[in-house]
Amino acid sequence: MTFTEGDEHRRRSTAASEALATVDPFVLRGRCERFADQLIDKFTPNGRADLVYDYIYSVPALATAELFGLSEDEAELGALAQGLTVSFLSDEEVIAGQQRVAAYVAELVKAKREAPGPDLTSQFVLNTPELTEEQQTADVMVLMAAALPLTSYWIGNTLRLMLTDERFAMTLSGNRRSIGEAMNEVLWADSPLQNLIGRYATRDTSLGGRRIRAGDLVVLGLAAANADPPLWPDTPVGHAGNHSHVAFSGGEYGCPVGGPETARVIAETAIEVLLDRVPDLTLAVEPEELSWVDSFWYRCLDSLPVTFSPTSVTAG
Repeated sequence: MTFTEGDEHRRRSTAASEALATVDPFVLRGRCERFADQLIDKFTPNGRADLVYDYIYSVPALATAELFGLSEDEAELGALAQGLTVSFLSDEEVIAGQQRVAAYVAELVKAKREAPGPDLTSQFVLNTPELTEEQQTADVMVLMAAALPLTSYWIGNTLRLMLTDERFAMTLSGNRRSIGEAMNEVLWADSPLQNLIGRYATRDTSLGGRRIRAGDLVVLGLAAANADPPLWPDTPVGHAGNHSHVAFSGGEYGCPVGGPETARVIAETAIEVLLDRVPDLTLAVEPEELSWVDSFWYRCLDSLPVTFSPTSVTAG
């Protein structure tokens, strides 16, 4: 659906939105709370953890399994998460990662075409009977890429902000509103999706005073658009209450209706449960020691080490 146009694009995008409309946010929140508690129970006795590997990827992975009708097998989910992530990074594993995910999703789509269930994959397949199996696989992969890596990066970037910025750190264990503010600020200033895969100009044109020739590659810089100085004439006011960012893109090619809300429920729940369960969470290194994954498309940490008071109390 990302590279189609006109009526075909609208049909496929609408089918995705209709599938997402079947997600009950209250049920999803409850499941994410359960996943979060299970994961936190595993590392709280240690007094330290790397949240990227122990938590940030895992909550969206388990939520994705529920939403798309996947197996909850940890090995399979880990392979899917790793493949989806690597397919958008800047290293030699990109093609192999893409191929692994494509093969996995193709098997899932085939199974759901034969025996639909109460999940997003089945709903999308039922909504698009005119599409080939290959086309359905490509579109489900697009939805998964938003549900898993991007939601994980939203969680990680928000936690980093709250652990390193005194405006949020002072309210970690108290002010619930600060979580929403931090999540919104991340979408403006540290967006998980920095750039959208490019388009090629079909004719000579101009954009923003720049000449573009037919055949030129144009990359959509979402992070650059959000940081445009004319948008922020009153710097002290900051991003509070302003949700007009383009972190989810916009227009006909924006994230399908229901996608941002589904991601928000997963991310917000993961952050809330973690801060409720581990109120003395502290960064284990200096903020400047944190390193970012090398990617032209994404903005995400490759590690987020933390310390806290050990506890053997579980959520049960």
